[in-house]
Amino acid sequence: MSKLVIRITKNRPFSLQATTFSIFYNNALFLSILIVLSFYVLRGLSPHFNYVASMGLASGVIALLSTGTKV
Repeated sequence: MSKLVIRITKNRPFSLQATTFSIFYNNALFLSILIVLSFYVLRGLSPHFNYVASMGLASGVIALLSTGTKV
């Protein structure tokens, strides 16, 4: 086997763990932002607008944070 194949085979579990952690982190952050927005920040609004605004803002923040590049 070539060295590249061996390296890919050895790094496969670490890649799976990194992907799993990334999904868990994004989901936890999304739920936290959603709960804070819907129950505390936007609680005085009508339920329909509260739902749309909370989901939109939480999704937007997660999209912004997850696609950003490291400086």
